[in-house]
Amino acid sequence: MEHYTKIKNKETYERYYEKLVDWHLNVLDQCDLSKIKKLSTSCKNTIMGTKESDYKYLLDSIKNGDIKRTELELFLFKLDYYLYKIRCLKLELGCHIVSFNDGYKDLKTLRADFSHIYKYITRKKEIKGLYKLIHKKYKYILNGSTSDFMNIKAMKQAKYIKVYIELLWVSEEVNKLWQLNVNTLKLKQEVFSQENSLVKLEDISERLHKITNLFILYKKSIVRLLKRNTCYKELNPYDECTYDKINDVVDYIYYYDEYITQKHFFENQNNMNNLYSISNS
Repeated sequence: MEHYTKIKNKETYERYYEKLVDWHLNVLDQCDLSKIKKLSTSCKNTIMGTKESDYKYLLDSIKNGDIKRTELELFLFKLDYYLYKIRCLKLELGCHIVSFNDGYKDLKTLRADFSHIYKYITRKKEIKGLYKLIHKKYKYILNGSTSDFMNIKAMKQAKYIKVYIELLWVSEEVNKLWQLNVNTLKLKQEVFSQENSLVKLEDISERLHKITNLFILYKKSIVRLLKRNTCYKELNPYDECTYDKINDVVDYIYYYDEYITQKHFFENQNNMNNLYSISNS
């Protein structure tokens, strides 16, 4: 049985060796095979999962060189910045309920007008009757917005309405960023609002980070762990075939080591038998 296992291991590693004609293999290097296998499998699963998602064309474009990795990383950096801002604003808003009349011209005007109101409340502590008469153009905010079902009277309402307006602004900025890159990065059309932006951005960020991490995991981890086991051809970290080859290298080294271990075992066993025979002769 042990002899059969030895032959089987030899046949297996030789079969893998034939598949790896483009590789320089150095079986003497002590590689962490389980770690390489785990990383390689994770990368392949990411690629396969992405191919079934809305980011298939993005992945294909990076793989083919139509989109540079740095383009995606810069886009993701900006997206993560907005995601961070939304998280902070949502945390600040907490469970407070803000409603707002949609009768404003644009967010730029709304922010500027509310800033005037906010500064007034900061100084005077509350809205006085005379303020409403003098600043009638702010009526759409003073009468059209509520915090916890109350119109703006003091800082208690103003601070949460301010957060809500900032959420509207960040969501608008995300929409602008998305529209600016939707064609370049082969993305699908999305519409972000203050209600859905957090959930959407968290999902998008996670998926895009997995794509950008393919390069890092391959170059910084897998290649380093393979040591002097190198491919003569440039491998593409965005191609699942790359990880099939790497898994073949891992299997080759594993079965080669198993074969050598078995071989040494039988050689030592034969030597012991010979010594035993000599001692009994």
